[in-house]
Amino acid sequence: MVRPIKSTRGAASVADKLEERLKQGDYYGALQMYKTLYSRYAAAGDHLRAIDLAHTAAVQLANHDQWTASREMGCLMLDLYVANKFPVDDGNKGRIKAISDAFHNACPKEEAEFLKNAVKWSKTIGTRQRGDPELQLWLARVYTHEKDFTNANNHYLHAESPLEFAAVLVQHANEGYASEADLFVVRAVLQYVSTLMWSGTRMLCLAIRPSAM
Repeated sequence: MVRPIKSTRGAASVADKLEERLKQGDYYGALQMYKTLYSRYAAAGDHLRAIDLAHTAAVQLANHDQWTASREMGCLMLDLYVANKFPVDDGNKGRIKAISDAFHNACPKEEAEFLKNAVKWSKTIGTRQRGDPELQLWLARVYTHEKDFTNANNHYLHAESPLEFAAVLVQHANEGYASEADLFVVRAVLQYVSTLMWSGTRMLCLAIRPSAM
């Protein structure tokens, strides 16, 4: 249960200094202030305010190319999602999407780490054993952008987006060795079959066949 915050003495003064820290380029100082304010809100039971702060901080830090700091604040937000059993719904996923979008594909390592934690949250709290398909899709796209097709494929398998998965398979097959293209595609299709999503498997095969088979 979210309880009203009992004491925020000093929190306002910290918040007032944040913008100035960012303007001055003191990103480490800004991160520590964000964490201080987050901890005060969380300790007082004002979890919604702590989540909103962590979300805002993650986006702001990413806007200043502070990728590791952004991932840290994003993961603090997810920690509260898990601890307080926040549902896997559009509102809570929307904060995740905003943070991911703020990376602009500039630091896939940190973005992927953040999204992997988001997928873990959805496995823990949600109804999908393999995690939320939309979160899986966002993570798969990060790996695809980096041409890390092995990791991309692992997440496309659970993203329930067979047409996009097919396009990625064709891209990978075309960019790899010609002698291995068919084997790569067949292996991916068999993995998709193992998920027991029959309609998706059929769509995947039909989408691949004209281009790669």
